[in-house]
Amino acid sequence: MPKHTPDNSQTIEVTMSPALQYITTSRNSLPKGIGDRQWHAFMSSIMELAITNRMVFDKDDGDALVRLSARCQYGVFNPIAESWYILACRAGGTYCRMYEKAVGLTPWVAPLVLVDQHRGLTPTKGRVAPQMGVVLPKAENDDTHAETTRDGDQVWWCTSLTDDQIILCRYRQDPDQSNSYRSGPPINRWKLSRGEWKDLHAAEQKEAAHV
Repeated sequence: MPKHTPDNSQTIEVTMSPALQYITTSRNSLPKGIGDRQWHAFMSSIMELAITNRMVFDKDDGDALVRLSARCQYGVFNPIAESWYILACRAGGTYCRMYEKAVGLTPWVAPLVLVDQHRGLTPTKGRVAPQMGVVLPKAENDDTHAETTRDGDQVWWCTSLTDDQIILCRYRQDPDQSNSYRSGPPINRWKLSRGEWKDLHAAEQKEAAHV
């Protein structure tokens, strides 16, 4: 019988996205006798690695990921949880659009977003999620004790969102924490609809064009 040489030039069709395949294969590789604590910690670390390393998810992976959900003594492992979406909005990648389709969420996008509470970070355009900041232009009668960027622009933090509305809160600037944001209870709370959000950023861009 002649020796067979694999033809590496052929494309092998994969039915699962790389990220889903990684998560599923990792789950199936675990021994049956593994304890709840170890199982939950392992699967959570696998999800974190997939998202932070921006592995490729397909936008239709949601149903398959939901089937991987499990409740154990140490909590619920849910691959379609808001905490993973927050992580993905910070890291970037394709998990975001997959999550949005799975839960029926249209992304909230802003021109200037802070992914962390450190004042040294430069805001960039991107998705907004809870625990992330939105930078808005200075206001004439602004509270001088409220949070600002180093350039003096306003900083508002997303505390929650749905497909219909987003809630932003603003906090006082702690003079003893010049390198970080958010201190104490919020001093302002702002609830915006989709239409108000669109108008807000349209006005912001119009103002920037005249600077």
